[in-house]
Amino acid sequence: MYDLVEQGEVVEIEGKAMFAVRSRGATFPIMPADELDRLSR
Repeated sequence: MYDLVEQGEVVEIEGKAMFAVRSRGATFPIMPADELDRLSR
């Protein structure tokens, strides 16, 4: 799981910053970037 999260990045999806993982040209949003920031404090 940690290896997968390490590959994640913040991307804009429909005007919202989302933490997401990309694979073979597909983007898989996981959660809003601001929520991730809040939870990781």
